[in-house]
Amino acid sequence: MNSSVAVVVARLIKPGHEATYEAWLRRAIDAARRLPGHLGADVLRPNGDERRYVLVFRYETVEQLVAWERSAARAALVREVEALTEGAPLVQRQTGLEGWFTLPGQPIFPPPRWKMALVTWLVAFPLIQVLGLAWAPVLGDAPPVLRTAVTGASMVLAMTYVVMPAVTRRLGAWLRPSA
Repeated sequence: MNSSVAVVVARLIKPGHEATYEAWLRRAIDAARRLPGHLGADVLRPNGDERRYVLVFRYETVEQLVAWERSAARAALVREVEALTEGAPLVQRQTGLEGWFTLPGQPIFPPPRWKMALVTWLVAFPLIQVLGLAWAPVLGDAPPVLRTAVTGASMVLAMTYVVMPAVTRRLGAWLRPSA
């Protein structure tokens, strides 16, 4: 089974080119969104006098990310952005959950633990109830350990690949602390 993958790109924007870079970001995200497997994109904008932007693209599989990285659209966008930035970008690929909370060369502050716990419970509780009911006719009189294992495994898979990416995107502004 393939796991989702994120590519995190940090770029230092030349002074005075922020508005042009913001327009470039919109075009880049729109182009990436058109490829199969795109799960979303996030932009972490600089605070105060900083000029470093961080762009995170997420794809369902490494192969789908590679397709984006090898696309003509991306190549044209990379050539265009070079005039707006200083130095080489910091690029990091990550699979699994760390892609949501880590930046190249520095940690991103994850949401407060109480928010992560609340969202996880709000997703896990109803999901385990629904999956338990859905598996009941199939598992019938199977031993409780088997019923729990199948229901738990399907919940973890659903949360990892479907539900939590959608919930994280939907609640992103609330989850991320304002810096």
